[in-house]
Amino acid sequence: MTGSANYTTWAAIVKLWFHGQGHADHLTAKVTDIPNKDLALWRQIDTSLCNVLWYSIALNLQISYQAFDTGYEVWSKAKKVDSNDVHCLYSVITTMLSTKLENMHM
Repeated sequence: MTGSANYTTWAAIVKLWFHGQGHADHLTAKVTDIPNKDLALWRQIDTSLCNVLWYSIALNLQISYQAFDTGYEVWSKAKKVDSNDVHCLYSVITTMLSTKLENMHM
């Protein structure tokens, strides 16, 4: 992920890869949701998956994500950043204004 410009593509690829590995639950399950008997193995797998997520993010953005140590936390942070992204809002407004201006010249 390089930012909001490619978030949707990045998210789709990440989801597909996690599903393919049989670990899609690591994007949606919090540590507190995991039964104690399964926790050690779950943490081991999640640590590896979390590293995959970190390195799928552009270097200039990684520092913002490395404070999170589960796949769920990294995934949630990425969704929040995308949904609150000012760049997306700016792009939508710019497109709307340019469309309006083009229609006025007709």
